[in-house]
Amino acid sequence: MGRYVYESGNFVWKYAFGEQPSEQSRIAKELGIGKVWEEDDESGDVLQLKKQDADKLWDYLNEEVEVDLFGETYSETRLTLIELHNKIYKGFDMIACYCLEEKILKLVDDILGGSDIWFWCMVKEYAEYIGKSDRTVFEFYGEY
Repeated sequence: MGRYVYESGNFVWKYAFGEQPSEQSRIAKELGIGKVWEEDDESGDVLQLKKQDADKLWDYLNEEVEVDLFGETYSETRLTLIELHNKIYKGFDMIACYCLEEKILKLVDDILGGSDIWFWCMVKEYAEYIGKSDRTVFEFYGEY
């Protein structure tokens, strides 16, 4: 299950759980870019970004953050942590050890950025999507 984000009818992002709140507005609030509004029928929200906002998304992803691993503090870019996160998840998909998978992946999420790791992954998907287009304005529609 889950909710989807589309832009011009193209699938861009899927929230893992249907009850998870939309995080698109965080891009506007925390990065200071774009505009957000709720659809008139309250079916979802819309984040409008411009082509030049992709640079700000990449700047955000390339900022270093501190992570704590077994009492040691490390500084890594958000992008590096996303790449590590994705490699670990792919490994679990391949071996499919479901009995421990959920607990281990929750630990991985916590170590690599807590709940923010999924937000960072979404920011990366938006930046890549914008970068592939010649258009200048994008409206990301997130289902409620």
